[in-house]
Amino acid sequence: MTDFMAPIKFTISMKDWIVAGCPMRSPEWVEEIFTEHCRPCDFYKPGRNIFGQKGYCEKCGCHVSASSTNPLNKILDPNNACPLDPPKWGRTIEKFKKHSNKENKP
Repeated sequence: MTDFMAPIKFTISMKDWIVAGCPMRSPEWVEEIFTEHCRPCDFYKPGRNIFGQKGYCEKCGCHVSASSTNPLNKILDPNNACPLDPPKWGRTIEKFKKHSNKENKP
């Protein structure tokens, strides 16, 4: 992905996250994905991306880290997945939808 596409992709991703109700993976889940998949990946770079976030995926340009407090962390949003084909970690938004639908039923 070229650098000029990163803000567009980020904006679309944030819109989708808000529409989905702002679900987030647990801190343990975020740390596990980062530690087992992102950090050892050849596309992980410890430097800064175009948004100034430290630690990013060179394939998609997104910030990835073990932090569950930074809303710019791609791993935090269950609507996101690893950009590789096949992905090292995937979307889990359906799990959140099923969970929230069960809670909202009378």
